[in-house]
Amino acid sequence: MLFTISSKPEARELLGRGSGRWHLDLMLEQRYPQIRFDWDRIRAGIEERMHTLPDIYPYREGEVSSRFRRDLCAFTRQLGLADPQDMHWAAELLSEHRMELEYLRDLISWRLSVCEQEPNDFNGDNAFYWRRRLQANDEPPEVIELMADLYNEGDLDRVEALARLFIDCYDNYVEGPTTWARSPRLAMLHVAGDVDQLIGTPYGANDPGCGGGHTYSGGATDWLTMTGNVVPGEVFTIKLFVFDAGENGSGLADALVLLDNWRWNLEASAPGVNPQ
Repeated sequence: MLFTISSKPEARELLGRGSGRWHLDLMLEQRYPQIRFDWDRIRAGIEERMHTLPDIYPYREGEVSSRFRRDLCAFTRQLGLADPQDMHWAAELLSEHRMELEYLRDLISWRLSVCEQEPNDFNGDNAFYWRRRLQANDEPPEVIELMADLYNEGDLDRVEALARLFIDCYDNYVEGPTTWARSPRLAMLHVAGDVDQLIGTPYGANDPGCGGGHTYSGGATDWLTMTGNVVPGEVFTIKLFVFDAGENGSGLADALVLLDNWRWNLEASAPGVNPQ
């Protein structure tokens, strides 16, 4: 189910008999571009069944507050139970997740610091919380910048820990950082410059270099095979990311990605990249 109309006022807003500022049809089409909506039929169905809808519905409680409170309580409960002064396993558990918890600490501080903003065209929503209800489960925009900064700083342990966290949290976080999470050794070798360890591995690309000598380039890979599954009839997108901070910030000048040997298969496959 993509969306539920929960009250008569919300139905009237969708039918164009409300404030007229928010257009759910356009918002749904933007959220689900792969779906064709028969709006004439949808509007007729809503008109026909409007009498079955309640006059009021607790949108804030039902669509926003209760979900946030549920997850906040779950996190608070787990963190409260994990007392390192009382249980040694708790000390080990918190230490294992130190980087993720530090990220959450900083995120909470940042979110609280900007709560005094007044409503405007950028941050507003309507009485039915359509923006929130159509919000995709994607990573926040600042995550991309954060991960790039950590990568450039060489903090690859933190990159790997946060990439694993984001993969578990967000539906579509499967691009560049997934490679770090599945094969952090590649990124570590690239930053550390320990390229001799690449010899004999799938990540050891023999580079003649500008001077004609032969060296192994950290971060270069041999051919990798990526497999995945798609739903028939749906639109899907493949994004290729290059993280190269060399050449005084213009690392893309010598970066290259090759995509070859694309194949469709009727059998399901195990998603992933090989070799890892």
